Amino acid sequence: MRLLLFALFASLFLSALAAAIELKPKYAGSTSLTLGLEWDLDSADSGGMHHLTVFAFPSTSFQYTDYNASDAYTAAADEWGNKRLTFEWPAFQGRKVIVMDVDAAVDYAGSAEVAANYERYLDASDLVIISPEISAQAAATVEGSATEFEKAVRLAEWVHNAVVYDSSLWGRRLDSEQVFNDRRGVCSEYAHLLLAMLRSQGIPARFVAGFVYSGESWGPHAWVEAVVGGKWVPFDPTFNEAGVLDATHVKFAQGRDQGDVTEEITEGLAISKPAVQVTVNEVGAFSLPFKLGALEAPQSVGAGSLEAMSLSVESKSDAEQAVSLSLNAPSRPTELAVAIAGDDDRLLYLPPRGKRSAEWSVAFPVALQEGFIYNFSFTVNSMGANASVEVQGRKDAAANVVESVSIKSLASRLEGNALTITADLENSGSTQAGALVSCTLDGDEKQSSVQIGVGGRRAVQFVYPLPKNKAIVYGELSVVTQGQTVKQPFQVSLNSPSAAASAQPAGGDNLPAFAAIAVLVVIAIAVIAKRFRGYEEV
Repeated sequence: MRLLLFALFASLFLSALAAAIELKPKYAGSTSLTLGLEWDLDSADSGGMHHLTVFAFPSTSFQYTDYNASDAYTAAADEWGNKRLTFEWPAFQGRKVIVMDVDAAVDYAGSAEVAANYERYLDASDLVIISPEISAQAAATVEGSATEFEKAVRLAEWVHNAVVYDSSLWGRRLDSEQVFNDRRGVCSEYAHLLLAMLRSQGIPARFVAGFVYSGESWGPHAWVEAVVGGKWVPFDPTFNEAGVLDATHVKFAQGRDQGDVTEEITEGLAISKPAVQVTVNEVGAFSLPFKLGALEAPQSVGAGSLEAMSLSVESKSDAEQAVSLSLNAPSRPTELAVAIAGDDDRLLYLPPRGKRSAEWSVAFPVALQEGFIYNFSFTVNSMGANASVEVQGRKDAAANVVESVSIKSLASRLEGNALTITADLENSGSTQAGALVSCTLDGDEKQSSVQIGVGGRRAVQFVYPLPKNKAIVYGELSVVTQGQTVKQPFQVSLNSPSAAASAQPAGGDNLPAFAAIAVLVVIAIAVIAKRFRGYEEV
């Protein structure tokens, strides 16, 4: 008899059903849930014994569970501490259905589980590859952090904002290096990249599998638990949550990476898994250990103006915490949409009894008409709290109009006998931007012209023949717009299979920095700005 492994994230693909109780994940501080799971088996085999091994839902410091199954089972723990249930029955022909009901009470506001035997969660694994580029980015991201928790919060925020959610990659099981290079994935890819970055900084971290409510449907999900202060603290880079997760997160397994979270079935059995049925019995609000200040913004703006918004958050707790913030800006009608220049989500670290601020840059539309007054409403949502402000727009009001393109990231890759330099550019201004992008590598200059809409991003690639007999090559990326010129010197080490450009981003914006091997070479950026309708020279 042979047992086959099948990945839960590849098989649990159907949308789950929510109950009649209205459920808003970001407002769910506690929940009482009933989950109905089903395994439909078909067999044409009439000899031997058949097995199905699945995960039980554990009771932890964040959730209490009770479950019952339609068939008898034996229970045993695996090497990662998961409780696994094995169903066994004589071979059969036809269809058999295994049903399990799980009652779960979930609340992440309690004290986290004390960590033990966590050294094995420091090492790389099949899907958690700790490349030099990932290590360098992690080191740059956590620079200046005062505590391990602040480091983990910064890394979770970086992954959330750097990776684009792409549902077409569901079931692909990409490793962290692929995710870092492509910046696309689903929840398991977000988790693998965060695991690699945490482990690169000496923070033990494990992969967590469970279910979550997305706001539209229930489905399988992945997040991370990291050892901070001697405890397993949760981080969800997909939903930008840390320390305290919303109570729709229901855990069923853990491991080094997604490869450790697999079920087993006897070869020859066909299996299908209908959508999990979830009944929401009760929802409780968050008990917020922080206070949102007023959302600060200008009272009035002109057409095409680029403006700053800020929000202060004050801790009411003696413990460190992270506050998830998301800025919602008007998006309809399209011609009056307000673009957020940069990332709209923040994961703000708060020290005990401390106060911090989050900032955003927003670009107002140019299509304001003479004689009209426009009211633009903005809201920052957090875990059960929000702050709002209205800004008045007039065509004849003063406007800060800026044409600006920033370098979000700079990377390189060796492919055969070619060295590819890739620049990820973002329009961080308030108007359509045309940019002349030049890349010079060892004296060889290449150019490309691009147009980028407000708030848009564009990847520009330059391909060079592989330099011969050189361990390090030097270059410079230049981005010229009407408003400014940005010059980014870099160097590329050719000593590893995947070379990486070493760079220091502009203005302390905590943008990516890359290095090969273990050496980060910092090369200063030059920004030359011109006076342009209301902006002073820099």
